[in-house]
Amino acid sequence: MTEEELKAIIDMAEAGEEEDDASAYVKQLQAVTVSSLPEELRIYEISDRTDDNGVRCIDAAADVDGVGDVVLLLDASTLPQEDIHWFGLYTTLLGEMDTAQHSKEELALLTNRYLYGGEIRLSIGRDSEDDLVYPRLRASWIADDDDMETAYDLIYEILYETDFSDAETLQGLISQSRAALKSSITGNPYSEMLYRSIGADDALYRYYSYFNGIEFYSFLEEVEAAAQEDPAAVAAKLAEIADFFHNRTGAAAIYAGSEEGIAANTSLAAAFMAKLDARDNPRAEYAFDDVARSEALIVDSSVQYNGVVASFDTMGLDGFSGALNALASAISDAYLYPTLRDQYGAYSVFAGFLEDYGSYIISYRDPNITETFDAYDALPDFVAGMEMDQEELDGYILSAYVDYARSSGELSGALNAALDTLSHDAQERFLDDMRALKALTPEDLRGYAAAYQGMMENGTRFTAGGASAVNANEALYEAILNPFGSVDTSMVELEDVQEGSEYYEAVRFVFENMLLEPLEETRFGVDDLATWGDLAYALYALGIGTPTGGKDALDTLSSYDILPADADVNATLTGEDVDDALAAFSAAVGVPYTKGDYTGTPSRGALSYIIMEYTIPLMG
Repeated sequence: MTEEELKAIIDMAEAGEEEDDASAYVKQLQAVTVSSLPEELRIYEISDRTDDNGVRCIDAAADVDGVGDVVLLLDASTLPQEDIHWFGLYTTLLGEMDTAQHSKEELALLTNRYLYGGEIRLSIGRDSEDDLVYPRLRASWIADDDDMETAYDLIYEILYETDFSDAETLQGLISQSRAALKSSITGNPYSEMLYRSIGADDALYRYYSYFNGIEFYSFLEEVEAAAQEDPAAVAAKLAEIADFFHNRTGAAAIYAGSEEGIAANTSLAAAFMAKLDARDNPRAEYAFDDVARSEALIVDSSVQYNGVVASFDTMGLDGFSGALNALASAISDAYLYPTLRDQYGAYSVFAGFLEDYGSYIISYRDPNITETFDAYDALPDFVAGMEMDQEELDGYILSAYVDYARSSGELSGALNAALDTLSHDAQERFLDDMRALKALTPEDLRGYAAAYQGMMENGTRFTAGGASAVNANEALYEAILNPFGSVDTSMVELEDVQEGSEYYEAVRFVFENMLLEPLEETRFGVDDLATWGDLAYALYALGIGTPTGGKDALDTLSSYDILPADADVNATLTGEDVDDALAAFSAAVGVPYTKGDYTGTPSRGALSYIIMEYTIPLMG
């Protein structure tokens, strides 16, 4: 080692002692910079034609062998508004009832064999040429080329030969669908309100929320009663919907696969469409109820979800740009998380942009309402004064760029390119997004303050949460929705838990925070022995959201090894069981836990006290 080399090492060590700047080493290791990001995009070869049946056929050549991805789209834009929810119920029941050829059980085996990833559902899109919204029934699947003919036959059977006449099965499935939808909306109410709120400005999202949300729930309540009174009439209506979609006018057949697969699929798709009718119906006009500009949804929840959305027009923006992805990440890290999560106690916050609409910001499992909207209102000023240099911004650009650089897979990429062709969107548009993202500067970032000002002044706001919190802030809302008849738990008296009794405070805490349900409408069951179902319910409510019941909560938590897989929902607990469960739950959610040394067999009142003592520190 030379004297110069030795001196260089000593100088480096001394410099490191003065300041250990890890960022300098990261820079040395960083192989990719914003300027060096490649502007590359896989462009697929597309064939777009109209066949002899008048069906639009779009094929995308993919570098795969022996497998293809099929999407059949049947036009629903002529379906009258009064039949939209019947369309929803029809797709829900397909595959769940016998057909003319097979039992439900046989159908399940055939579907697993021939329709990989198969689904029949609503598909709704906007055509960039005429700017019209096109709702469609989508039947899609992946299959081996050798099995594709069988797959087409099976899809035809499910769509048009399902037997709705089994009254008992029909009634049961409708009841299950209603209960599942209630559980979905209650568990993720922000999703329901997001699409409703966007629908205040956008016809596509208004159709989507009408089709899937609380209006559909009301329909299911009505049709559940109708199926009890006159199941034959309900079955006949569903058969009528099946007949409506037995129509190739306005249909599209899309295929992604090899050149050989395309050739084989062409005749199969044509044969399928040839069996359908060719009826020309006028495009329907829809008049959905308006969505209020500030709206609240009451659900059984101890927390809130507060959101604001705004279209590009409302924000004064020309449309989507790739730069907006980095913008959303930057304001989330620099402002929304520190304010809403760290300062005000919300569990999380979502912020982003939808390519076909505009911007959204949503707080997740939020204990507040007014504080959150005040924080939203202060966002434009924060953006205007953001102090972020190009180096820090480049980190957000690189992170956002990953979504453009990540491959979606050869087959799915080809299918997405075909679907872009259907809506007349160019595959190359993503190159523009890449370039806009790479060109983003701190000055550009601060320039979006005016866009967020427009969002806060003229956007649509919503809250989803418990009755007591919503009602306490009712002046904020033009409309308050309560589709499930949720009650303000703070106003409910429990006859077996009197003020001043041993567990009064604990029971009121778990009841009003929806961590435990009463055994009867006004009887908590304070002296009844606590069960595994009670404990599972409380932990699920703490970590995930309001469960549908103790059994579902127990099944979910045991699948994550938080609770024992062999626990019986109705079996009584021991103190050691509670201790072990709280320790496992704490480890799963990443919070410290000191065992409480609980003993005996706790009552529901005693379990309420344990849950309260555990929960209060988590609430800050």
